[in-house]
Amino acid sequence: MQTEKKISRNRFFKILGSILIFPFFYAWISSVQKHKKTQAGNRELIYPLDLSAGVHFEDQIIIIKETGKFTILSSRCTHLGCKINKFENNQLICPCHGSAFDIEGSCVKGPAGKPLQRHSYSIDSENRKLIVHLS
Repeated sequence: MQTEKKISRNRFFKILGSILIFPFFYAWISSVQKHKKTQAGNRELIYPLDLSAGVHFEDQIIIIKETGKFTILSSRCTHLGCKINKFENNQLICPCHGSAFDIEGSCVKGPAGKPLQRHSYSIDSENRKLIVHLS
C-alpha cells in the first residue's frame, strides 16, 4: 500500500514564495546592471546651445550661462550628495543642510567644505549643441 505524503499549508506557501521570488530578483539584478552600463557609457550630455541666460537645473548638472560663457557644475552637494535645486541671492543652495555655493561652484557657506565639481564642455556650432563632458 502506498502512503501519501502531505505538505502542510505553511510549507507549501514557503516553497511557492521561494519560487516566485526568483523572477523578481532576476529582473532587479538586470535593471541594476543595465543602469550601470548606461551610466558608464553615457559620459556626455547634450543640450541646445540657445539656452537663455541664467541658471538651469538639469538632472545631474547645473548649467550657468552668462553672456555666451557657460559654467557647468555638478548638481550634487559636496556635503552629503543632496541635489541642489535652488538659486537665490546669487547663490546655489542645497535643500538638505543649507550649504551655499557661488556661481563658480565655490563653497560660501557650510557644512559643505569643498567646491562643486566642474565639468568641461564643448560647443558643436554646426548643430547648435552644448556638449557636457562628465568626468
